[in-house]
Amino acid sequence: MPLPRKRPLIFVTAALILGAAVSGAIAQAQGTPGHPDAYVPYGQVQTGAGNISPPVQTILAIVNGKVCGMDQTLIATAGPGTPEEEVGKTVYSIEVKAEGPNVFDIPGCGKPGDTVVFYLPVLGRLADQRVPFKSAVIERANLTFTTVLPHRVINPSAAKDGAQ
Repeated sequence: MPLPRKRPLIFVTAALILGAAVSGAIAQAQGTPGHPDAYVPYGQVQTGAGNISPPVQTILAIVNGKVCGMDQTLIATAGPGTPEEEVGKTVYSIEVKAEGPNVFDIPGCGKPGDTVVFYLPVLGRLADQRVPFKSAVIERANLTFTTVLPHRVINPSAAKDGAQ
């Protein structure tokens, strides 16, 4: 009576061991994601006269001179979770990244107490309010944009003397 063939069993076992080793190496290379340390302010966005125009536009969060968050404003609509007084108003919510070792953090971005400045590039306006960065906090911060940044025009000129 011939002996049972063990070769297929050996290949299956080897494939399972190799698969486990490869998936373990991939998981270790990716690392475990850190907890989100971001600061998330939200609220109404107004100019001195009311809603901003256009109502949907980019809003930037700047910390230490670096863009650490970017999102879009929008008009609040009636629905669950929307306060009645905000319906029809321009609102925002923006995730301001933290500085740190976690995968969601960005070098040079927010540390507790750093000043967060908000900017609407379409309107060229800075928010009148500055808020302190708070790690892992979600809070209301209504913003008014009345400070218009001046435009700066630079005219390049060519010189024949080789100077730059």
